[in-house]
Amino acid sequence: MKKNEFYNIKFESFYKTILLIFLCILYALYEFRVFFEIIFFFLFSIYFFTRRKRLTIYALWNILFISICGLSILWSHNPQQSIIETRIMIEWAIVGNLVIAYIDTKEKLIDLYRYFVIAGGALIIRLMFTFPLTIWLEGRLGSDALGLNPNKLGVYLAISAICAMYLGKYKKQKIYYLLVFIFTVTIILTGSRKAFFMLICSLSGLFYLNASNLSKKLKASFLVIIVLILSYILVMTVPTLYNIAGKRIEATIHFFISEGKGDYSTRLRLEMVGVGKELFKLRPILGYGIGSYSVISRYGCYSHNNYIELLVGLGIIGTSLYYSLYIYVIIQLYKVRNEIYGNPLLIMVLTLLIIEYGLVSYNSPVYQILIAVSLAASRVLIKLNKNIKEDN
Repeated sequence: MKKNEFYNIKFESFYKTILLIFLCILYALYEFRVFFEIIFFFLFSIYFFTRRKRLTIYALWNILFISICGLSILWSHNPQQSIIETRIMIEWAIVGNLVIAYIDTKEKLIDLYRYFVIAGGALIIRLMFTFPLTIWLEGRLGSDALGLNPNKLGVYLAISAICAMYLGKYKKQKIYYLLVFIFTVTIILTGSRKAFFMLICSLSGLFYLNASNLSKKLKASFLVIIVLILSYILVMTVPTLYNIAGKRIEATIHFFISEGKGDYSTRLRLEMVGVGKELFKLRPILGYGIGSYSVISRYGCYSHNNYIELLVGLGIIGTSLYYSLYIYVIIQLYKVRNEIYGNPLLIMVLTLLIIEYGLVSYNSPVYQILIAVSLAASRVLIKLNKNIKEDN
């Protein structure tokens, strides 16, 4: 091996380690992220410039969206929060652009799936140290006071489970299926309906997309139905699981089939959405300023809905701009769906569009990194397809 090749391998391994540590910090030790984030910025900026990387359409999208967020401070009903939200968007825009610059091969994309799995493992270890195992079955796993919101925990672990399922099939290593089981059990213990929905829908979609012919797609669909039925029976019949998650799932189903007579949490969130819609009608173009919902609504907190949060904050212009990247990424990944390496991301972005009706994600690092990785994956796979066609 030549000396330059040796140093290049060491160089790449070093950056892989930094990215893995940073993702684990965002998953499991978010309150300690600042120091590691500075290190990430510094080292990956060096990588960006020394490797002569170029900015992508993601950077243009960031500039436009952050500009609208920044301008909204001028008419914001909550200027202090608007400034904070704009700063956060700048922060994660830098991270996203650096991640996109780094992921330039199929191998790095596969590595990143593995990092999401390891980060999920780190999160479970954090939970084991924070909450004694003896209380895991006493109620929803997690604590808002400790920054470990049950819904956030559940969705993060759903992302890890989806990546683990893909790696289990891709690498043919059974350890990943064991991790899927561990992640799934923990998701159920968080009682997060969004996470459970994301997990089931994403795994179902992944099985279907990766099936190579109609017969296999039908088998995958049948398997998914069986798993859904068994999961429902398990959650509804095991007393501990029913008290943690079953009641919440039952309340959601009851809400839709009995004219809105669901549990308090569901009714409250729907009320918040209703208030948001009325506020949006009054200022549909530019909104009230990013992060203003908590002030102008009567609730004193964010809307728990990404669409409402953006529509109220930035109007139809800002919201359309924000979701334009989602649509672009979905289209690009769909074009290369036969290259199964991007299918986990395609399914997760599609599912994210649905669960954002009950989730605010525009200012969350893990979701923003997921979108950035999805764009990077589409670029890598489109280039790979192009090279294959040229060789043929």
